[in-house]
Amino acid sequence: MHYAQINSRYYCGIDLHSRTMYVCVMDPSGHVLFHRNMKNDFAIFKQHVKSFLPDLAVGVESSGYYYWLADACREAGIDFHLGHALYIKAIHGSKTKNDRIDSRKIAHLMRSNLFPMAYPYPKEMRATRDLLRRRHHYVWQRAAAYSHIQTIFVQHGLLDINGKQVKDGRSRRSLAKQLDHPDLQLIVSADLDYIEALDEIIAPLETQIRRQARHHDRSAYELLLTIPGVGISWR
Repeated sequence: MHYAQINSRYYCGIDLHSRTMYVCVMDPSGHVLFHRNMKNDFAIFKQHVKSFLPDLAVGVESSGYYYWLADACREAGIDFHLGHALYIKAIHGSKTKNDRIDSRKIAHLMRSNLFPMAYPYPKEMRATRDLLRRRHHYVWQRAAAYSHIQTIFVQHGLLDINGKQVKDGRSRRSLAKQLDHPDLQLIVSADLDYIEALDEIIAPLETQIRRQARHHDRSAYELLLTIPGVGISWR
């Protein structure tokens, strides 16, 4: 775990949510100078903290909502720090929790140099990172459908069906015929429909991801492809 070494005149801890944020500003001695809830609007936020600028450091716990605030702080020249959510909870975890308390504790961690750092992904590649995450979600859904088909066959003592047969797009449609009951055949057919629909969704995502990887760091991308088992799979 790495802690941010923050040397500032004022420390701003923010408990950030999807539409609102609780803001706490304190000095190095721990005295709270400003503490209130407000909507997620950078102009409003900056208006409230303008008396503390430019000697203000902002700290936010990592979540799915911090992108806009990180970008706005950087554009405005405000020192921004992203905190590791799990480690922050481990350090200041307590039975009493609310937005007001959490924002104050984040500010305390900042001024004490106990603010655990997370990596704020660069804005230029952040969308691609999110695309990778979404592709990962769809791939897991597809893998679950593969496994479900194999489970159906194992449940009925048909043990010669393996993952390669399920993934073989040329012949897998014949698998359902090996089951006697029409309801089981329908389940397998539905799973295969789902898999093929996901194939259509995943394919353009992977094409764009490869394009962005080549653009971002082609040498690293080419090096990754030399690892056994890593590469483009064709169905």
